[in-house]
Amino acid sequence: MEGPFTAYQGDDPYIFVSYAHDDADLVFPELNRLRDAGFNVWYDEGIRPGSTWREEVALALTESKLFLYFVTDHSVNSENCHQELNFALSRERKILAVHLTPVKLTAGIELSLSNKQAILKAELSNAAFAQKLTESVRALMPVISPVALPGVTLTDAIEKKSIAILPFNNRSSDPENEYLCDGISEELITGLARLEGLRVASQLQSFAYKGQVQDISQIGQKLKAANVLTGSIQKSGERVRITATLTETATGDVVWSERYDGTLQDVFELQEDVAVKVVKALEVQFSDAETAESAQLIDAGTSNHTAYRHYLLGLHEFRKATRQSRVRAHEHFGKAVAEDPGFGRAYWFDLIDWWVQRDDGQISQEECYPRASAAYDKLRSTDFIPPAPDYHIQRRLDPSRDEDMTFQDFVHEVIGNLKSGNDWHGWELAQLGFYCGGSGLLNTGREFLERYLEKYPAYAQDSNVVGSYGNLLFALGRFEKAIDYFSAMYAQSNSHVLQLGTRAMLYSRTGQYQKAAEDLAELGKTFPRNFAQFYDLYWRRELDAANAYFEWMDNQPNLAPLFKIWGCFLLGHIEKGMDYLEQADFLPGGLRIMVTYALTPSIIREVCAHPRYQALLANHGVDDHWQEELVVMLNEIEHLTGVHASKDEDY
Repeated sequence: MEGPFTAYQGDDPYIFVSYAHDDADLVFPELNRLRDAGFNVWYDEGIRPGSTWREEVALALTESKLFLYFVTDHSVNSENCHQELNFALSRERKILAVHLTPVKLTAGIELSLSNKQAILKAELSNAAFAQKLTESVRALMPVISPVALPGVTLTDAIEKKSIAILPFNNRSSDPENEYLCDGISEELITGLARLEGLRVASQLQSFAYKGQVQDISQIGQKLKAANVLTGSIQKSGERVRITATLTETATGDVVWSERYDGTLQDVFELQEDVAVKVVKALEVQFSDAETAESAQLIDAGTSNHTAYRHYLLGLHEFRKATRQSRVRAHEHFGKAVAEDPGFGRAYWFDLIDWWVQRDDGQISQEECYPRASAAYDKLRSTDFIPPAPDYHIQRRLDPSRDEDMTFQDFVHEVIGNLKSGNDWHGWELAQLGFYCGGSGLLNTGREFLERYLEKYPAYAQDSNVVGSYGNLLFALGRFEKAIDYFSAMYAQSNSHVLQLGTRAMLYSRTGQYQKAAEDLAELGKTFPRNFAQFYDLYWRRELDAANAYFEWMDNQPNLAPLFKIWGCFLLGHIEKGMDYLEQADFLPGGLRIMVTYALTPSIIREVCAHPRYQALLANHGVDDHWQEELVVMLNEIEHLTGVHASKDEDY
């Protein structure tokens, strides 16, 4: 029997429905009733062709907010339904059992459902049952109330004028030519994102598909893009061949496809021509003073081809994230500005490179400060506008500045700067995202970071914004999106295996054990014993092995404090975990997000209610009163940010 509608695939809370296929004629009318009542519903119609059934179901179930189990003789005797119920229990999903027919439960199912809410249809009239079902589901689902803003349409529909630009494929024999593929893709994303009439998927969203076999329709649906631009680059010496294809995702029709042959000297013109053709094909409107022909869509920051090539090579080395590659990045940025002393973007990324080396412990503050300061001084002599205000850059140059400022002081500073009308709203959005996360307003923090990622696609991936956003997605249970983001980070810097470890944890958390095993095998080449391996054992419910593994890890002197905290909490050693937490002295952001995102809901509740944890938050002035004060302040500037702040009811 064909399903009544397409299973829900969006980001909002949804119901996972477990039922026996033989009961479709009984179940499908109830699914229609729930959808008509405004609920998002996922059932196994939503499995994509070619997906692994078990892993697809496990992911959908883990991300759901309610497990709705339709109980009949068929479902009681269904092995698939048994597995889904057990998995829902292990992931601590809310469960509602709806008995469509009188049925004798097995001892195991009766025990599993003994303390869960149930509805018995046979004991109710049709009208009473319909009302009871709707009211029960509504009581168990989180309340989501989208707030309409002036000029903003709230809809899940894919906008016609929207595009995802995937990383171009390297068709050259030399893998080092990857720098040119990534560079051209990034320039197109950055340039087209400036157009107000076109929504462009962020770079990190698009780069999640680097090197993958690409299903354009699926990618368009996931990125909410009506069009997808793909391409390839073949380079031989100075000769370059670029192909580009624009595809409509709904139909799979090719809107246009073109091949460009030239030299590296022509790369600026080739990029601009591709961008212009995209704009014309999508009929994006320009201002009265501009047309697609007169407007410069791609601003490379320099007209010097040699400087530009070294800049792209510098970015490519920087993102490899090794000590040696970052030294090579400095060399390339230095050559770029030697060719063009006014190339501000090269100074900016050279500055970031020094920061990251210091933050990763590769150089000291004494080594970093004079070099980073010199890069910033030269940057200010150019016409480049950095994507962060001067006061923040000065603070990053010297972290000892403003040490006496409190958490609340930083928030008031950011909000004050927004109100002043200074043109730094992009970076202030990122700052508010961090501070909301640290204050426990996780969904609000996510919205702020999303807006920043859209505003500055060229720079966001090279700051701590993307990592923080990925951690927020993990904490909020948006696991599939988090997997995409950590995949994109790993695709851009596959020698930085920490992203691989986080992705392995996400796969284990969502029951995608085969994918987790593949990541763990790769991770093990660098770190033979690692926390992600313990996490996998924990979620596979191999608890004896997990205990033994963590006991060994806990005795290692260099194990990161966060791993000790997570391991203790997951294994039920709450007080010992609190000891480690107090010794680590986390800032509010770490306390609210880092400490909790890898835990189960029941453990999170236990930790957050613990007096010692509450005392740590109180030391930073982050309590319920502060949350309420922050919500009020943020909603006073909603007209500036487009974000409506609220306390999280359920995540």
